[in-house]
Amino acid sequence: MVLIAMYSVMAMAMHNRASKEKLEGRWNVKVTNAPGGYQDYVFDINEDKGEYTVDILFVDSRFRLPNRTLTLKDGKLTGNVTVDGETIEITIWEEKGVMQGTAKSRYIGTLPMTFTRPKN
Repeated sequence: MVLIAMYSVMAMAMHNRASKEKLEGRWNVKVTNAPGGYQDYVFDINEDKGEYTVDILFVDSRFRLPNRTLTLKDGKLTGNVTVDGETIEITIWEEKGVMQGTAKSRYIGTLPMTFTRPKN
């Protein structure tokens, strides 16, 4: 029985580490159906001692939103950013090995985000 419990704890730790590694790093992000100039981004997702942050670069304008806090809950990273006076709710998750996300705006609604790793 103790062996089963130890195996379960080790398996959960390995899954959490793998999930964290999948979320972290640099991502090219496309927000489908967003207005012109608000479609393409680079997200740098970082984790330090269980705290997540994201640096967001607007590709079209080179405008940057540094060090925005994200919260990890139920396997999803969530947070808010303010762009041109509007609060955008960001949700990011990994499902079946693919990063997914949404950007929710009071005026535009919920838009899907597509994540790809940059080519080196």
